[in-house]
Amino acid sequence: MNAVISSAASVSEGSSEFLLLLLLQHQVQTFSCCRQKLQKPDGCFLLFTTSRFFSWVTVFPVKMDLWSLKLHLAIWTLLSRPGVFSLEVSVRHSELKPCEGNDRVCVTDSQDCQHPPPSSSLRKTLNMSCYYQETSDQHRSVTCSWSQVSESKASLVFTSDYKIVSCRGIFNPAATLEVTARIKSYLTGRDVWSQPHRMFLFDKVKPSQPALALIASTADSLVASWKSSVRGSCRLRYRPNDAHTWTEVSDLIPAYEGQTLNYTITNLLPFMAYKAAVACTTKSGIWSDWSSDTTIQTLDR
Repeated sequence: MNAVISSAASVSEGSSEFLLLLLLQHQVQTFSCCRQKLQKPDGCFLLFTTSRFFSWVTVFPVKMDLWSLKLHLAIWTLLSRPGVFSLEVSVRHSELKPCEGNDRVCVTDSQDCQHPPPSSSLRKTLNMSCYYQETSDQHRSVTCSWSQVSESKASLVFTSDYKIVSCRGIFNPAATLEVTARIKSYLTGRDVWSQPHRMFLFDKVKPSQPALALIASTADSLVASWKSSVRGSCRLRYRPNDAHTWTEVSDLIPAYEGQTLNYTITNLLPFMAYKAAVACTTKSGIWSDWSSDTTIQTLDR
């Protein structure tokens, strides 16, 4: 029987076993083979360790179970790969508070005033996107989102180019703000600050949610009607009541602010209840939320 692989040092350079281990060298920090207590007649255990994950992997004699070794290494690689999480933080104007001693900064967490961000070279660049929204009940908010490789919580810091008289007034379409995120990782417990994301709120307005009505139907069509709150375009989707998958109409429907729009959805089944919803956007590319679903039944033939 071939000798059991006991450590990386015992694997000859250029061999198949050595090449397989090289595939993981950028992830494996330490590994060791237990030659005594854990050794078995058909193999031994390698301990692979990373900052997030560790696992005992059985390594078999090469000529007998090379494919088993490959399978173990592949599974370990997948399990140890960090996941990608999406994080979204929304701040209302009523939640903002000033930082004592800095009249250009507003925060939601007072600790962000006590622990100012580090120098630019130590900050993290995020694929951050933000939008501004004002609801019918006069609530103004800024929402930012980004993706990252570990679960965490975050707070936002808003900085103006000018002196801020009232933090509750900085969310308005005429404002230009720099948004910085302070992110605390659940994995490491450490704080990371982002590079500032600059936004002109007028260019980042999220349209309000439209209200849709289904006003007529035939045996194979229905008519949807709504009032646009923006100048841009809208899209419609529909589905039978008992279906789970939406169908979007192929057309983007041009819209003007205050315009009432009607659109006929065709090629439907007779005597069938359908749901429909609409969403609208401006040239910014930020879409409104879908309207509430509205239901109507097509006529019988």
